[in-house]
Amino acid sequence: MNPRKHKILLLYQLFIALIALISILLLLFDCAHAINLSQSPYVWIDRGIWAILVVDYFARLAIAKDKIKFFKENIWDLLSIIPTNSIFTLFRFVRVARVFHMLRVLRLLRLVGLTVRLKRFFHTDGLIYYLYLSCGILFIAAGMYSISEGVSFSTAFWWALTTVSTVGYGDVSPTTLWGRIAAVLLMVVGVSIIGLLTSTITTYFEPTNPHEVTKKEIAKLHAENRQLHQELLEIKQMLKEQQHHDVK
Repeated sequence: MNPRKHKILLLYQLFIALIALISILLLLFDCAHAINLSQSPYVWIDRGIWAILVVDYFARLAIAKDKIKFFKENIWDLLSIIPTNSIFTLFRFVRVARVFHMLRVLRLLRLVGLTVRLKRFFHTDGLIYYLYLSCGILFIAAGMYSISEGVSFSTAFWWALTTVSTVGYGDVSPTTLWGRIAAVLLMVVGVSIIGLLTSTITTYFEPTNPHEVTKKEIAKLHAENRQLHQELLEIKQMLKEQQHHDVK
């Protein structure tokens, strides 16, 4: 890619990142009741940003050589452009719609290279799979607590979060057998998460062993060694010829 095209592409990516950031800020202000996204002019700004992101996604999809690979690698971009206002308002799931709206932050993270680092971090030592398991246990324990203690699921989920994070405010505590079993389960998960997270951070930032080389580097060393050997043979032959000439 020539420097001019590279510069244009960089400016375009910065533009997309900027409008994604504006979209997220609009949503945050709306959640804080500082503005109303359903009223002018904010609704038109939000719809304009949405239209630009839709065009951007499908344009990149059209020029992509491997459509399936593009779809897999840009699933969050697709989720971020779902027309949440028209679909979820119909089913009275406006709060769920906001979750998809917030996915636009992932586009911003991807453009500054953070998602690549996050992906590598979460796959270090299999952390991502343990987080999946922990989230499942978190919801199950919250459900167990809600049913056994006779409280709302939101209260039970708050209790589960404070327990698994080992904070334990004590404002909500189990009194039944099943509630205490759920508490023990979350305690074990919480302690395990802290230990695994510490290990993952250490592994992630640990410098690579200088003695470890890849197969490609080994092949390169072999090639250089053969070239050096060939040059030594040529020098040796030249010395022989020179010695033979001097004898004459």
